Amino acid sequence: PATRHRRDLRSAVPHQPALRPRCAIPEWFDEYRGGVEHQLELARNELLASHVKSDKRWASVERLEDRWVEIDQRCAPVDDEIHRLCEVFDAVADRHRSALRYVEDAGPISRRRARVRVAEAAETLTVAQHELDGYRSSHANLLSERTATAAALRSELARAESSDTLAQWDYLPAQVERLDDLAQALDDWHSWAEGRPVDGFQLADAVESLRRVGNEWPQWLGDSIDRITPHMIEEAVVTEIDDPSIEIDF
Repeated sequence: PATRHRRDLRSAVPHQPALRPRCAIPEWFDEYRGGVEHQLELARNELLASHVKSDKRWASVERLEDRWVEIDQRCAPVDDEIHRLCEVFDAVADRHRSALRYVEDAGPISRRRARVRVAEAAETLTVAQHELDGYRSSHANLLSERTATAAALRSELARAESSDTLAQWDYLPAQVERLDDLAQALDDWHSWAEGRPVDGFQLADAVESLRRVGNEWPQWLGDSIDRITPHMIEEAVVTEIDDPSIEIDF
């Protein structure tokens, strides 16, 4: 009964027709396809490393931005007080200059009083300058930290932008895309050459990718593609049918 059951199962499985190769596959194809896969892996790793490097740069920029915001918030009341002291100093300095002009215009009787006013204004100006300088000095570390953080932020931002620009000049995403297209085209061509069914759109894309290689890749690569692109595919007539898919007419 078990033997009959296995026989029944075998008879129930649809018979797979033997593949009829459409053209010969070069002996060097597998090695060449492996080389393309290797180059694709290298390009992907390089692109990934570029993304990791960029992410680290921008993460550093973000940390510095957060640090600067935090320090700037701590500096806000210091800035307000410095601004107030500067206004006081400017007002006292104006009074001092006014007193000096009054001395120049004063007559012999009022000049002595004018000189007293100049001395008083000068003393007040000295006190205001001392208060301003003292307050700045007492908060010098915090203010210097903000200045240094701002400089580091500008520098790191410039490095991040430059790194991204250099990565764009390397055309890594486009390189990965082209190698990936080439690998897929080679696989589709191999399936077609073995006699396997290949979707018309898929085959048309593979043909286009293989044709494009000769113009966009090094000469040796284009020559290799030319040798494995069969004459039948090169002269394929693509016609639309009702399903609508693409039929490759040989």
